[in-house]
Amino acid sequence: MSTFDEILNKAKQGADIVGRKTSDFVEVTRLRMAVSDVEKEIAETFEGLGRLVYDARKSGEDVDEMITACIENVEDLEEEADMLREQIYAYKNMRKCKECGSVNASDAEFCNKCGAKLCNCCADAVKDAVEVEGE
Repeated sequence: MSTFDEILNKAKQGADIVGRKTSDFVEVTRLRMAVSDVEKEIAETFEGLGRLVYDARKSGEDVDEMITACIENVEDLEEEADMLREQIYAYKNMRKCKECGSVNASDAEFCNKCGAKLCNCCADAVKDAVEVEGE
């Protein structure tokens, strides 16, 4: 193989790496926007819940079922936001400690903040989901 072919091959490899990094950056940005949208919806639900409780208290109306529905909606939205964050962590080769919530490198055995042993099963499942989504 000539020197020119070697240089051309290295340039192609570099371009491939840059392309993957750019793709990852775009996907992380999209995921962050999705997290922001979900967090906004959570805030709006909390605001509506506060209004509901205030109005019910003022009128004496029983709105327990509506309150329960709002709480369940918030819990579902928080779960959705957590899943999106886990996908971001996978793209950034990070994972979250189940004990304290601190974000650590994906190859860390123990949490940098609290020292808890990090579970590999969750990181592998998220990484597999991201790879399937990217195909």
